[in-house]
Amino acid sequence: MKHKLTPDKVCATAADTIRFKIVPLDEDPSYVLIEGDKNAFKFLSHVFSAHAEADDCGFDLHPKAAGNLWFKKGSKLGLYLHRLPCVEKRLGR
Repeated sequence: MKHKLTPDKVCATAADTIRFKIVPLDEDPSYVLIEGDKNAFKFLSHVFSAHAEADDCGFDLHPKAAGNLWFKKGSKLGLYLHRLPCVEKRLGR
């Protein structure tokens, strides 16, 4: 039986050297700047991919909460991924 890869499992197995920064773009704060090296973007792509298949519709990483290990100093924004259809709505919550 193949174990489903979840965002939590991606995070649990990620190298502790991965770092990225998420801030509003100085030139136009209506944009979000996500900055990191190749490994940071591979990590984020794995998180997004795992979330697409996860049982839960929501997942988050934040520089001052869960997932803060991977954020560079100066990060001001976190990520909240919400996949539709929403599990909460489907369960009548």
